[in-house]
Amino acid sequence: MSKAVEKRRARFSPEVLAKMQELGRMISAETYGEGGPPVELTWNEIEELGHEIGKLTATEFDQTVQRQQAERYDTEQACPQCGKGDATRA
Repeated sequence: MSKAVEKRRARFSPEVLAKMQELGRMISAETYGEGGPPVELTWNEIEELGHEIGKLTATEFDQTVQRQQAERYDTEQACPQCGKGDATRA
Protein backbone atom coordinates (compact mmCIF):
# COMPACT_ATOMS: atom_id res chain seq x y z
CA MET A 1 0.00 0.00 0.00
CA SER A 2 1.36 3.41 -0.92
CA LYS A 3 2.14 6.09 1.68
CA ALA A 4 -0.62 8.26 0.22
CA VAL A 5 -3.21 5.50 0.68
CA GLU A 6 -1.94 4.78 4.19
CA LYS A 7 -2.29 8.48 5.04
CA ARG A 8 -5.87 8.61 3.70
CA ARG A 9 -6.83 5.42 5.56
CA ALA A 10 -5.28 6.66 8.82
CA ARG A 11 -7.74 9.54 8.85
CA PHE A 12 -10.71 7.23 9.42
CA SER A 13 -11.75 4.81 12.13
CA PRO A 14 -11.72 1.04 11.58
CA GLU A 15 -15.54 1.17 11.58
CA VAL A 16 -15.64 3.71 8.74
CA LEU A 17 -13.04 1.76 6.75
CA ALA A 18 -15.09 -1.41 7.22
CA LYS A 19 -18.18 0.39 5.86
CA MET A 20 -16.17 1.60 2.86
CA GLN A 21 -15.04 -1.96 2.16
CA GLU A 22 -18.61 -3.18 2.53
CA LEU A 23 -19.76 -0.51 0.07
CA GLY A 24 -17.07 -1.66 -2.37
CA ARG A 25 -18.33 -5.25 -2.13
CA MET A 26 -21.93 -4.11 -2.61
CA ILE A 27 -21.10 -2.01 -5.67
CA SER A 28 -19.06 -4.84 -7.17
CA ALA A 29 -21.92 -7.31 -6.63
CA GLU A 30 -24.46 -4.88 -8.11
CA THR A 31 -22.22 -4.05 -11.07
CA TYR A 32 -20.79 -7.47 -11.87
CA GLY A 33 -23.10 -9.91 -10.11
CA GLU A 34 -22.33 -12.31 -7.29
CA GLY A 35 -19.70 -14.05 -9.44
CA GLY A 36 -17.55 -10.94 -9.31
CA PRO A 37 -15.94 -8.97 -12.12
CA PRO A 38 -15.13 -10.67 -15.40
CA VAL A 39 -11.52 -11.73 -15.90
CA GLU A 40 -11.25 -9.50 -18.98
CA LEU A 41 -11.99 -6.36 -16.93
CA THR A 42 -9.10 -3.94 -17.37
CA TRP A 43 -7.38 -1.77 -14.74
CA ASN A 44 -8.54 1.26 -16.70
CA GLU A 45 -12.18 0.15 -16.47
CA ILE A 46 -11.78 -0.46 -12.73
CA GLU A 47 -10.29 3.00 -12.24
CA GLU A 48 -12.97 4.70 -14.35
CA LEU A 49 -15.77 3.18 -12.28
CA GLY A 50 -13.84 3.87 -9.07
CA HIS A 51 -13.52 7.54 -9.99
CA GLU A 52 -17.24 7.78 -10.78
CA ILE A 53 -18.05 6.17 -7.42
CA GLY A 54 -15.63 8.57 -5.73
CA LYS A 55 -17.27 11.60 -7.35
CA LEU A 56 -20.75 10.46 -6.33
CA THR A 57 -19.57 9.64 -2.80
CA ALA A 58 -17.97 13.10 -2.53
CA THR A 59 -21.22 14.72 -3.72
CA GLU A 60 -23.26 12.78 -1.15
CA PHE A 61 -20.79 13.72 1.60
CA ASP A 62 -20.83 17.40 0.58
CA GLN A 63 -24.63 17.52 0.57
CA THR A 64 -24.83 15.76 3.94
CA VAL A 65 -22.43 18.19 5.60
CA GLN A 66 -24.13 21.19 3.99
CA ARG A 67 -27.53 20.01 5.29
CA GLN A 68 -26.05 19.47 8.76
CA GLN A 69 -24.68 23.00 8.78
CA ALA A 70 -27.93 24.47 7.45
CA GLU A 71 -29.90 22.72 10.21
CA ARG A 72 -27.93 24.67 12.82
CA TYR A 73 -29.53 27.92 11.68
CA ASP A 74 -33.21 28.54 12.17
CA THR A 75 -32.98 32.19 11.14
CA GLU A 76 -31.65 33.93 8.08
CA GLN A 77 -27.86 34.13 8.00
CA ALA A 78 -25.66 36.37 5.90
CA CYS A 79 -23.27 34.81 3.41
CA PRO A 80 -19.87 34.47 5.14
CA GLN A 81 -18.09 35.62 1.97
CA CYS A 82 -20.11 38.57 0.73
CA GLY A 83 -22.26 39.40 3.78
CA LYS A 84 -25.52 39.42 1.77
CA GLY A 85 -28.65 37.33 1.71
CA ASP A 86 -29.51 34.02 3.29
CA ALA A 87 -26.57 31.59 3.10
CA THR A 88 -28.67 28.75 4.59
CA ARG A 89 -30.86 28.54 1.49
CA ALA A 90 -28.09 27.96 -1.05
